[in-house]
Amino acid sequence: MTKVCEAYCSKELSDKLFKDGYHGDNINGQHIPGDEYDIDEYYISMSCAMRWLREEKGVYINIRMTFWEHEYTMDPKLHFVADICDMSTEKWLDNDIWEETYEKCVDAAINYYYDYKEYKG
Repeated sequence: MTKVCEAYCSKELSDKLFKDGYHGDNINGQHIPGDEYDIDEYYISMSCAMRWLREEKGVYINIRMTFWEHEYTMDPKLHFVADICDMSTEKWLDNDIWEETYEKCVDAAINYYYDYKEYKG
């Protein structure tokens, strides 16, 4: 039997989200992370991060699956591609994110948004 687990953002990416205003999750009305749970490090699930960015920041991240042929071979490889739309500027963020897994693509897309935001000011 296969166990399905939630995918989480890296510590660095979770820190970026907290600095940007993400306040954590609630369990039975209790805010986490918090000292009352003795949590030293808290990681944000990728699904919560994408939902928070969409609902609070107007940043829509779409991950789509595609096949991509490598270097003139006829052996297509499965890849995931990110589309990022920032509704505050009403622009699609031009990126070249192609990853081999969904999780790597989500991580790269969120990091790209924060790098773009820092670069553009």
